[in-house]
Amino acid sequence: ITSVTSSNPDFMVTNNCPPTLGTNANCSVVISFTPGKSGPDNGVVTVTDDKGNKYELPVTGNGVMTSGELILQHTLSVSRTGSGSGKVTSAPVGIDCGSSCSDSFPVGTEVTLTATPDPGSKLGGWSGACTGTAACVVTMSEARSVTADFAPDTQPPMPTPASFSRLAMAPKKKKLKSGKKLKLSVKVTNTGETAGTATVVLKSSSRKKLKVPKKVKLTVPAGKTAKRTIKVKSKKGQKGKVTVTAKVSGKKAKSVITLKK
Repeated sequence: ITSVTSSNPDFMVTNNCPPTLGTNANCSVVISFTPGKSGPDNGVVTVTDDKGNKYELPVTGNGVMTSGELILQHTLSVSRTGSGSGKVTSAPVGIDCGSSCSDSFPVGTEVTLTATPDPGSKLGGWSGACTGTAACVVTMSEARSVTADFAPDTQPPMPTPASFSRLAMAPKKKKLKSGKKLKLSVKVTNTGETAGTATVVLKSSSRKKLKVPKKVKLTVPAGKTAKRTIKVKSKKGQKGKVTVTAKVSGKKAKSVITLKK
């Protein structure tokens, strides 16, 4: 290596390489950017070997005026790939990709990128300056680029909870001799995708004439109907109509019992 030069004095070159390098040896060339103006800047660093061959390296920087002082910034670029969809945002703010997929940040700034998949999508992973699926954190020591890959979310949806949408009682009407017992059936239908326990509240319009349990519980499988038989007892010497009402999840059913002496 005979020389290392920069076409722009804003990009200072420190050559730590000896004139001759052994086989498989390496050395370092440090390029420092000291902006002399606000805005984008660029230059070319040229390395010349002992045979006169020249190797050119384009360099870029961005100077920003803050409180009367120029500071160096690097550009962070974000792209999105994959058959899914979503957006990427940054902290500090600046990237909302979506619409704004690149921004410049002061040198040394730690920028956290967060991917938010759309419904039906998931983050497949990061590439570029980040890997994995956790939040992407990059330090702006140089220009960085990151790609978020969004994929379809094939995970099956969660089953819907139990929903007791129908309630029925039988018989709907019945004549009964006072003092005798009667069997009533309660049916509950669960239209949810998960099994559940239905608590059916029972009430007699006249407990003096007909006693019923205050409540009964039924375990109802998903998408099925469960049935429970209850016993009610009438009192001797009573007559007239008694209405037994059942309620569950806002649904109501009734059975009218006519007592005869």
